[in-house]
Amino acid sequence: MKALKILGIALVVYVAIVVLFESLLGYFQPEPPGSLTITTTDEDGNTYDRVLTELASDGKVYVAVNHWPRAWYRRTLVNPNVQVSRGGGPGQGHTAVS
Repeated sequence: MKALKILGIALVVYVAIVVLFESLLGYFQPEPPGSLTITTTDEDGNTYDRVLTELASDGKVYVAVNHWPRAWYRRTLVNPNVQVSRGGGPGQGHTAVS
């Protein structure tokens, strides 16, 4: 019983650390080379920026939706009109497709 309690506490601590790390990573958003900033808009007209790594192939640009948090992706499903900027430059309008 004591071992289960210790295991449960360790699991809760682990999950808390992962959530904190991922949240801080999303908040501070490092911009490595090959990254872009996508600006999405919610149903109320509020805009949100998210830094993503771009993957180019055959003249098309892709971004992966394999990393938490994914609220930006859910917003593109509702409103696929996005702004994309690179290197701090002005954003250009694009239509996101899944």
